[in-house]
Amino acid sequence: MKDQTVFEEQTFSGKTYEKIDFSKRTFQHCLFENCRFIECRFCNCQFGFSVFKNCELQCVNLDKCRLQEVTFEECKIVGAEFYKCDTAFLSPTFQKSVLLTCNFSGLKLKNCIFRESNLKGCHFVETALAFADFKNAQFDETLFHHADLTGADFREAENYAIDPTSNKLKKAKFSLPEAVSLLKALEIVIG
Repeated sequence: MKDQTVFEEQTFSGKTYEKIDFSKRTFQHCLFENCRFIECRFCNCQFGFSVFKNCELQCVNLDKCRLQEVTFEECKIVGAEFYKCDTAFLSPTFQKSVLLTCNFSGLKLKNCIFRESNLKGCHFVETALAFADFKNAQFDETLFHHADLTGADFREAENYAIDPTSNKLKKAKFSLPEAVSLLKALEIVIG
């Protein structure tokens, strides 16, 4: 992979990459399986129609990285600053993944999928998440502020802290009993 810059329909399996610079490489229809990327650089990279399965991405640099139709399945992603990605080509999907201290602020992620994922310490500030899918997601210290959650699906999600006075929630879907947490910001006492 050292000198090659374009990869198509290739599988990368069981590899560990630490502090490797992958900048300006293109990956189309590739599968990354059981790989670890620790403090790697993906600046100006292009990932198209690719899948990361059971991978770990820790403190990777995503400056101007394109994530077009990229799926992260059963992955652990730590400290990723997704807001630095190329926003014109940003359409990730997260399924059964753990996202720790990731930042999605200011992004347009309409219809984005975070299904059955665990989001801890993530930021969604001024993020457009209309019709996003957070079904069965777990939240811990994740911030939604001035986010557009119109039509977003939080059914069976747990531990979210969403202030309805500072986020758009029209037609968003929630399930009981967790939906009662939406009243916390209103300082309403139930009982």
